[in-house]
Amino acid sequence: HDTSKIRSVEDIFSIKTLGLRGESLASIAAVSKLTITTKQKNVLEGFALQVEAGNILSKNIAAAEQGTSIEVHDIFFNTPARKKFLKTDAVELKHCLDVVTHYALANPAVTFKLLHNNYSLLHSPAMHDARSTIASIYGVQTAKELLEVKYQDETINVRGFISKPYHVRNDKNQQVLFVNGRWIRNVDITTAVYEGYHSTLF
Repeated sequence: HDTSKIRSVEDIFSIKTLGLRGESLASIAAVSKLTITTKQKNVLEGFALQVEAGNILSKNIAAAEQGTSIEVHDIFFNTPARKKFLKTDAVELKHCLDVVTHYALANPAVTFKLLHNNYSLLHSPAMHDARSTIASIYGVQTAKELLEVKYQDETINVRGFISKPYHVRNDKNQQVLFVNGRWIRNVDITTAVYEGYHSTLF
């Protein structure tokens, strides 16, 4: 199940895929009922794979749209010790929404859609610029009010959007940070951004 694209240390800085080591999907398949449906561009037929607890139940040619769809059901059904650590549905759904939101912000050229009980929680269509993606997630008015940030020197390239002082919140939870296109949590960077606003906050 290992599909790493990394062949040398330098490859770490030029990863163009959304994954890294190819282990996550296999790990989820081992503890859930999983279906993958995929179809390549310019190919008439798609392919569907059904896996339960890591065992392949079926693999067949299937009608499908271009792209890959992955459905996960009954996660941890075969590992009750892990299942008991799941929080309430509302909390777990919030975690899912956060992850999809972060991927959408980091990859504006990709369409992301999150449905829950047939209700659309997030729909971020493929865009050519980050501000349009922000508008699809946080609303047009919020996107208009953001200030674009750009800085570059010999060692670093920083770009993004920040809010005006009268739109900020009194915590760091709404900060979304990416390094080399990947969402991160880093206390030092988060604190630095917060301190940068400190003297301007009301």
